[in-house]
Amino acid sequence: MRQLANEVTKTGADAAMLIGESWMATAESLGPYERPADSPTRREALTAHLVRKRGDPIECIAMIKRDGDEVSLGETVITNGGAAFEFAAFYRAWGRPVPESWIKTGAAIIARAKSD
Repeated sequence: MRQLANEVTKTGADAAMLIGESWMATAESLGPYERPADSPTRREALTAHLVRKRGDPIECIAMIKRDGDEVSLGETVITNGGAAFEFAAFYRAWGRPVPESWIKTGAAIIARAKSD
């Protein structure tokens, strides 16, 4: 991501988007150090994260539904704001501080891991 953030600086881009497939599971269903990809209760989703030089991040998530050979997407849930940790290098390239809410979320995740 740092290399891509360098491209932001070179090209003058004012937005970036990351689209991918991910595994999701509720925090309550995960054991200590278990990742959603390893959980028997995991669900599959198509995700898109957008960050901009100005404004809050936008996250879009649609659950992937499989029925034999048929694949479809569920309703898209759009969230404004949130913690797009993977884009911290982009914020730095744009001269933006990493939002305090991201730091607090990261600290909460670490605290939970320490207590498990």
